[in-house]
Amino acid sequence: MIRRSSEILLEYITSHQLFETQKIKLKIPKGMGKVENVKVFFNKYGQYPGEDGCYEMLYDSQESNKKENVFVAQFQHQTAGYRTFVIALQLNNKRMYVKRDYSTSVPVLTEFIEDSRYAFWETMPYSLKYDTPDCGLEGGIAYQIYPDTFYRKNLPDEFKDKVVDWSAAPKWWPDEDGEYRNDQYYGGTIEGMMEKLPHIKSLGVTAIYCCPILKSGSSNRYDTIDYFAVDPILGDWDKLKMLHEEANKLGMSLGLDVVINHSSILNGLLKEKPHLYKWKKWLEEPECWWGYKHLPEFDQTEKEYLDYMVAMLRNLSNYCDFFRFDVADNLNSSTIAYLKSHFPNTIFMGEVWKHAVTGEHRSFFNGEELDCVMNYQFPYAIYRYVRWRKADYFRTTVNSVCELYPEKALKRSPIFMSSHDIPRPMNILTNEYMKEDESFENVWDMEKSPDWLNPDGTFNTYRFRKYEMENIEITGEKRILAENLRRIAIFLQYTLPGLPSIFAGDEMGVTGLKDPTNKLPLPWDNIDITSYNLYKNLGIFRTDHRATFASTDFEILDEKNGVLVYRHADMLFAVNITAKDAALPECLKNKDITFSMMEGDKNCDGAIQKGRLPRYGVVAVKC
Repeated sequence: MIRRSSEILLEYITSHQLFETQKIKLKIPKGMGKVENVKVFFNKYGQYPGEDGCYEMLYDSQESNKKENVFVAQFQHQTAGYRTFVIALQLNNKRMYVKRDYSTSVPVLTEFIEDSRYAFWETMPYSLKYDTPDCGLEGGIAYQIYPDTFYRKNLPDEFKDKVVDWSAAPKWWPDEDGEYRNDQYYGGTIEGMMEKLPHIKSLGVTAIYCCPILKSGSSNRYDTIDYFAVDPILGDWDKLKMLHEEANKLGMSLGLDVVINHSSILNGLLKEKPHLYKWKKWLEEPECWWGYKHLPEFDQTEKEYLDYMVAMLRNLSNYCDFFRFDVADNLNSSTIAYLKSHFPNTIFMGEVWKHAVTGEHRSFFNGEELDCVMNYQFPYAIYRYVRWRKADYFRTTVNSVCELYPEKALKRSPIFMSSHDIPRPMNILTNEYMKEDESFENVWDMEKSPDWLNPDGTFNTYRFRKYEMENIEITGEKRILAENLRRIAIFLQYTLPGLPSIFAGDEMGVTGLKDPTNKLPLPWDNIDITSYNLYKNLGIFRTDHRATFASTDFEILDEKNGVLVYRHADMLFAVNITAKDAALPECLKNKDITFSMMEGDKNCDGAIQKGRLPRYGVVAVKC
């Protein structure tokens, strides 16, 4: 990584392998005066600067010249994990340090003050090389299936009385006891998934991620009853094997979602092997995930639990190519590492909502746990930039992920603009309850509005869900705005480093807020052609330039007046998030256009050739 201001330059590698000799280089203009006693101080999270190592930066006579003094420090990290560092020096006998300007990520010299909080620099050494196969993830496109509402075909007769009509409204109201249960089934099946594989492939998809398919107590199947049985409503092991084989024949890998932090309260293990669970009151009251009484948590310190889950994964590995771990941030590091030691050649993807390196300072990316995570950091940045022009937030968030995630982890981490947990893209881009305020980690924290609180401060689920049901659809001028903003958001999703992931239905123009409106049965007979063409055309573009998008060589070049310019490997990109035409940035002029799109998802090559970037337009050119 090279960071240059008008005065000084700082160069170092942010993410790197353990025991490799690293170098930090600092260049300072000679005109600034006498520089001496330059040192770099490392610390791990919770330490003071220097506790993890202090290195003298030596004057480099060979690289120094008439204009610049160059100082270099060489070092090796002996343990994996996130570090920060500061550089202190004496300039004209005055103590100074090299500050990081977070809005621009450029180095600035500022006065050194004892015991102050420093604007630090970051680095992330990891212990392994992430040599697991890419399974079609690198440079590809992912597609997420929520089985119950995806497509119904050959539903077994014994379950036909259990399902509702495909066009039925979702059950958003409570049961008589006031509980909200996921007990309404639409009856999607594994054979239904197989039927639609050609549709998925038409979007350029290289990897399918499927929400849980094991026997469970609800339609969302995140409460496993039997870890060694496919939910019979969906099908059986033979059907799952056929799905896997057919997907592979079409050049798509298959990943399965596994839930190992907790199970269903109906799981036989709770009575047969109670020692595998955590208990508030032994054999009477189990500890439950987030207090949900139907989701008792496992005791991850139990060796038998770990071996049970290894056996489960070993069986499941016969029917898929990679695993996605539900609530991975609730799993112990030792749990993930133990499982990974038994499956070193299988991709482990984790559901991690925070920054996977700095969020909770976990060891997900030390090289012995996860291969990639669900990269929600990018949609936070994309949505806040496209909707509210939060350019500095976009820059710092994207830069931090690109700099600190190991290269192979970054290129495999899916970028989810929607999922079974969050609203659909066009709703996020227009709904009044989405959060511009950066103090809210999630843009879609709409339930945190005081509007949903009862007088006693409790949450009114009925009022919230009623609002959701009344605001699923987006029409009129609001729909036009939503489509224009979505085009830019999805273009960014497809062109930033990583793996764009389509939540089934996004390509059909489906709208929805949170559960249960975000996973309505898919409208196979009424697909919005504008939405489908957006995803299809971006899929073709990404497929045609897969080597570019498999790279993590990325930098944000400029953002001014709503026009963002960035480079990814051998391409330059620009987006205009405003409602007015803009001048085409100079660096894109007279270049070969590889992709462009404007209102109505039409090609805008003509305008670009005339030096204009249309309102809500996007363009990619060869460097």
